[in-house]
Amino acid sequence: MGVSFDVKTLQLISLFEKKTRTRVKDCILTDDKTIFVLEKGNLFKIIKNKGSIQKLEDLFKFKIKLVEFNSDITIFVKNFVHPIRPESVIEENNIISIKGSDTKSKGLLIGRDSRNLILLKNVLKKFFIIEDIKVV
Repeated sequence: MGVSFDVKTLQLISLFEKKTRTRVKDCILTDDKTIFVLEKGNLFKIIKNKGSIQKLEDLFKFKIKLVEFNSDITIFVKNFVHPIRPESVIEENNIISIKGSDTKSKGLLIGRDSRNLILLKNVLKKFFIIEDIKVV
């Protein structure tokens, strides 16, 4: 467990924190977007300024996803997969079970070639002790 950053990621975090006046816990760079994991309570500061996410995307020149951290793993998983609304998220013996409401939501949770599931698992391993994630 733990988070380490390269120079590019540190620069992104610094600029993001400066522009939004919030605290970033983690920054994940993917092929199609950048995910900022914010300290608990900081998401509202950004959301209350209507259009600020679009302004940030214009500034950074890429898509941004904001996720609020929570020390409760089930709430953090729900925050991370938003706007998908799983029926339930259960943590048992370091295994996360996410129950999708229908076939479409299960497919979105898993993603093409399991990309979304792998990303979620990698992010969760940075903050929590987990063994596996299952979509049921």
